[in-house]
Formats: sequence, structure tokens, C-alpha cells
Amino acid sequence: MTHTATSHHSEPSNHTSGYTAPSSHRDRGQSPSLSSWCAHDSRSLHRGASSAEPWRLRLGSAFRATGAVAHQSERPLLVYLHDPYCPWSYGYLPSVRTLLGHIGHEADLEVVNIGLFHGESVAAAATPMEAVRRSTGAKFGPGYELTLHDAALSLDSRLAAAAVIGLTSAAPRRELEVLEALQRAFFWDGRSLSDPSTVRDVADELGLDGPAVELFAGSSRAAELADEDIRLAHDLGARRGPMLLVSHGHQLDELEGPGTSGEQLLDEYQSVLASR
Repeated sequence: MTHTATSHHSEPSNHTSGYTAPSSHRDRGQSPSLSSWCAHDSRSLHRGASSAEPWRLRLGSAFRATGAVAHQSERPLLVYLHDPYCPWSYGYLPSVRTLLGHIGHEADLEVVNIGLFHGESVAAAATPMEAVRRSTGAKFGPGYELTLHDAALSLDSRLAAAAVIGLTSAAPRRELEVLEALQRAFFWDGRSLSDPSTVRDVADELGLDGPAVELFAGSSRAAELADEDIRLAHDLGARRGPMLLVSHGHQLDELEGPGTSGEQLLDEYQSVLASR
């Protein structure tokens, strides 16, 4: 099925959002910093006859674990594309949670991991902490700031995505709570999301079965689902930073990104639905 995508807002400027737009797609082939990986460039969401069907929700992690795909209702679907290691995703999450607090009773949510990092050293990255702080009010912990000097810590988004999938499989409809706990472990405590003990401790913090979550997060099935997420994110036109999409009917719209409050996202969401 072909879908169209429209945007009801103009791209936020670099001054407003704090993003630094990459000069070209060659940035992906270099040894990039966090700021370049988490950049926001202007690109159309229209994908033509894409194989992705964002209006078909995978109905939470319990269904993801079995590979089931189904969403036939007329409810709007929010698709949140993010990376657990991206500072902009960390700064944007509170606004996304505020929006879901208002509309969670009427809309479904699908979290998609976009897979930005492939073994880059966090110590070699010039993290845009100040820009994220200014735009979103996010706070970074002392553990994270120490981690920036740790040459031994590398960022592997595929393993972090498997951690997200392992946790959400055990906590259906708590996806954003899971993301908040995982990102706090990294951006506040400075813990690697590839470390099984981090996954286990976050699971325990959320009241889940830590050893069972750790086991599934490290399984080949979780890795397959992480790869599936990354492919879906590509089909949806993922950029190098978080995106929040609204799918309703046959249209896909992008809401404003980091630096936008939850209340502003709510206003924009309601405008998007009213225009259908």
C-alpha cells in the first residue's frame, strides 16, 4: 500500500533546536561525533511505495517477541523513532511522555530503534550537551560526564536496541517508562547499555524479572528484532536524531522535534488530526 506523508510545520532552525545539520551523507562514513550523528537535517517524509506500514502496530513488546504484526483499528498511531545513546532522544523523551499522558487513551504507540552507533568510542565523541540542555532542559549526571573520558566504552546501538526490546517485552505499554530508565542509566549514571548487568538492574528497578529480561535481551531473537527496527526506521526516513510521527488513515505526519514542550506537541497532534 502506498502512503503519503505531509508535514504541518516548518523545519526548526538550527538556532532553535540546537541541531547541527550534517554537510552531507558522507558524515556516515567518517568517524563522527555524537553531535553529527544526532543531527537533524531537512528531509521529506514521503517514501512512495514503501514496504513499511506504520499504521500497522506491532501491539507492544509481547507481540514483538513472537513476531506478530497487526493493527487494524482506526486509532491514531504514534511512532517514536529514537536511539538510546542519542542525547537529543534523551532530551526529547519528557515531552513525548507528556504528550502520551494526554492522549494515551486514544492513540497507540510504537517505539522504533534507529541504530545510530556501531562501536564508536564515547570518549572520542564531542557530545552536544550544552545544546541539548539549552533546547530541552535535560540534565546530565556526574557518572555520564566521567564516562565521556572513558576510552574503553564504545557505543553499540544494536545491543542497546536489544536491551530496549528485552525490557519492553516484559513491560507491555510501559515503553516510555523503559526508555526513561535506560537513558537515566546512561546519561545520568554513565553505565553502558550493552552491559547485561545494566539491563538486569534496570529491569529490577522497574519491578520486572531481571534475570529473565537479561536472558532475552541477549538472545538471537532480540537481536533479530533490533535489526528489524533499524530496517523499519530506514523505511520511515529516519534521520540522525529522534522523530515523532503520527499515522492516521493513509497519512504520516512528523511532529516537531527536541525543544518542543509536551503541550506544544499536544496542540500540533490535535491540529494534525483535525486536518484529516
